[in-house]
Amino acid sequence: MNVTTISMDKHEARKAFELYHAAVKARHSYEDKAIMDGYRALSKGLPVINVREAIIAAGTDHLFHPRLAIARADFKRCFYRRWTNGSARFAKERWPQATTIRGGVFNFSDGSLPLFKGDTVEAEAVVPNIPPQFRPRGSLKRYHILWEADWKQVPRDPMLLRHLGGDLFAVLAVWDLTEIERAVLSGTRRG
Repeated sequence: MNVTTISMDKHEARKAFELYHAAVKARHSYEDKAIMDGYRALSKGLPVINVREAIIAAGTDHLFHPRLAIARADFKRCFYRRWTNGSARFAKERWPQATTIRGGVFNFSDGSLPLFKGDTVEAEAVVPNIPPQFRPRGSLKRYHILWEADWKQVPRDPMLLRHLGGDLFAVLAVWDLTEIERAVLSGTRRG
């Protein structure tokens, strides 16, 4: 998968983190924390991506399905829904109760994606599993998977992400699914 990452020299990122942290030590906003977490990830040598920009830049196929998909790492399936006004949603269910990224819903507002004529577009995909060597400890609710969405086949090359804030995510791992993993997930798709 080819996505644009935000890069910065590790030492420069560490300095930026320390300056930012010192300036907002006593009191900080959600945005301040997200910026500090971004600098911290960069200082550790982790790639950082703007997921919304990556999904938009990857574009859509001829059926208006996105070429990239995102889901919370604890989900088995991902539902995509796109409206003619350019808004869209990735979620665990076709009609989710949650509305935020923490609730497992990734929303695109009106006009985020190119407008089109016709009906609402829907698609469903299997969320790739995380191999044991990349699986984080604790709850997977804190992590997301980004992958090249085929919408008919099991994907091949996912990324494990940690949400930093807003549209910013740290890339923790990238791997290719083996044929064994794809065969098991293909069975899951039908089940």
